[in-house]
Parts: sequence; structure tokens; C-alpha cells
Amino acid sequence: MKNIEPNEMPEFLAKQPDAVLIDVRFGYELVEVGYLRRSHHIPLYMPDWEMNAGFVQDVAAVAQRGTPIVIICRTGHRSCAAVEMLEEHGFTCVYNLMQGFVGMLDQAEQCTQGVFEGLLTRAVAQPAACHI
Repeated sequence: MKNIEPNEMPEFLAKQPDAVLIDVRFGYELVEVGYLRRSHHIPLYMPDWEMNAGFVQDVAAVAQRGTPIVIICRTGHRSCAAVEMLEEHGFTCVYNLMQGFVGMLDQAEQCTQGVFEGLLTRAVAQPAACHI
């Protein structure tokens, strides 16, 4: 499994402008905690914690199997399961965001250089695509 640390995200996205960000959290988590701009919301689990049967198809609708994909969850656990599932279905360039969105928030708070500027939002607005 390929991993990416939160502090590596700004540079990774600068070098991989075609990368697709997939947020696998529940919808309420995006509203309560925030999300990365450019991210597509495709939950891994349904509200009752049952696996989202359409997850792989939904990801395939926004990213080709060779496109760099970064999977994001709250702390980095659900994203591991999502990466494994996508790799099993032929996606070849999938990254797990270590420490998840919470790790990104921590890094942004510690960074004084503004490299996270414009990447994170805590707004109530919806991300690029919302599959609930």
C-alpha cells in the first residue's frame, strides 16, 4: 500500500495536478470537521456501517484505474480498507492519506508557510461530488 503523509500533500498535488481526491467519510463528518477542496465524497460505508456496494463503480466514474488517487478518511483507518479494495479492482496508483483529515488539520495548524492555504475548508458547503 502506498501512503502519503499529510505534510507531503501540498507538494504531491503540485506535482500531480491530475490526482483525484476521494473522501470516504460519512457526509456529516465533512460538515462537522471539514474536507479537502477538490475532493469527491464517495463514502466507503453507508450510515448503518454496511459497505457501500457501489463504491468501486463510483470511484471509477471520477478516476481511471491508472490515475493517481488519494483516499481520505477521518484518521486513516477507513482509507486503508478503501485503498485495498480499489487495488483489488485494478486501480494501480492509489494512496492512503496517513492520519486522515485530522492529520491534515494538525499539519496545517503547525505550518507557518501557508502551503496548506486553499487546500482545507471547514465550511458547510459540499465537496465536488456528493454520493450519499
